[in-house]
Amino acid sequence: MPSSKSDTVVPLSSGISAIEPTKEYLAQLNSLVLPLEALSRAGFIVKELTKEQLDSRKRCKTCGVRSEYSSVIMEIRKALPSQGGTDDGNAKAVEAKAEKTVVHRCKRHTGAYIKSTKKWSCCGKQLNSPPCWGQKNHDQPVGQDEALQKRWQYHPTPTNPQRSHRLAVALDCEMGTAIDSETELIRVTVIDYFTGEKLVDSLVFPDIEMRHFNTRFSGVTRKDMTLAYKQHRCFLGGAAARAAVFKYVGPETIVVAHSANGDLGSLRWIHHKVVDTHILESERRKKEEAEKEKENVDNNVKDVKTEQTTASMGKRQGESEGKQDEPQKKPKVRYHPEGMSLKALTMKHLGREIQAAVKAGHDSFEDALASRDLLHYHITNFL
Repeated sequence: MPSSKSDTVVPLSSGISAIEPTKEYLAQLNSLVLPLEALSRAGFIVKELTKEQLDSRKRCKTCGVRSEYSSVIMEIRKALPSQGGTDDGNAKAVEAKAEKTVVHRCKRHTGAYIKSTKKWSCCGKQLNSPPCWGQKNHDQPVGQDEALQKRWQYHPTPTNPQRSHRLAVALDCEMGTAIDSETELIRVTVIDYFTGEKLVDSLVFPDIEMRHFNTRFSGVTRKDMTLAYKQHRCFLGGAAARAAVFKYVGPETIVVAHSANGDLGSLRWIHHKVVDTHILESERRKKEEAEKEKENVDNNVKDVKTEQTTASMGKRQGESEGKQDEPQKKPKVRYHPEGMSLKALTMKHLGREIQAAVKAGHDSFEDALASRDLLHYHITNFL
């Protein structure tokens, strides 16, 4: 666990090697930055959310289910002539499809869940039993705009340069589960990519009530968070965590992470210079598979030509030629049998075990360092 919410840079730890930022290395690193279109295709948020997108996060004030139309339904409705759209097709059919897609039924348990009996007080049923109360329509939320903006709006990296900004950093975040079942940031770690210095490493006291802290994966317990809050050793909310990150990250800083979309999403952060080691490994394996497939096809073609040449020389004279055996179809296998998790790749490429203490959960500093070292391995071995 991080010991404090320190604003000072922690010196290079023993056993962590520095990387020299030569011109050649920086050029290689920049060549791996995902283009904006690729970021968008991978699910990254690349611009601030619209009002419609924020509205889609609204929840019924009675049962807590998202009660607004999904973005798909919004687009269907916008296309209707009645809404100023240009869809001249069967408008009634489209409207009916939109209505059917929206769930109007509001359901919930009216009582409390009693831990001692493991049952609901309202109906006496088990935790996962269907809700015992319902009404036809959801109660439309009112006055949530400010809360939605604060919790869900994404923020671009500030453009003003600072001397503290680094050339590149490695990032890892841990998330827990909020009372409404959404993921929520609870820890953030940022290290300098080239020096290995720990720049930010702190718990983040959530802006919303938490259901649990996913301790098995996050390594953070409710007790850890409560103690850090009482001792003023944590950031108070996502905005404070972002501000701490922005102290070291400018618009030209390269951010390195494994499955970076989740980390940036937890910080509600828009950044356009990202190297994702998960995507990088996936693309490398696809290229490797394509090269093997091409090699197999070329070998099959050579074998067929050899057999045809042998047959034409009369090796099987007087015998009717049999049909060539059709090449066997390649069996379908799971695309990444070796695993694509940070833990699996760190062991495969670096021979290093991380996330070893199952009950203790992950360590975001250890994971950020692993992402950094995986990228360095890729640059030095595959470029």
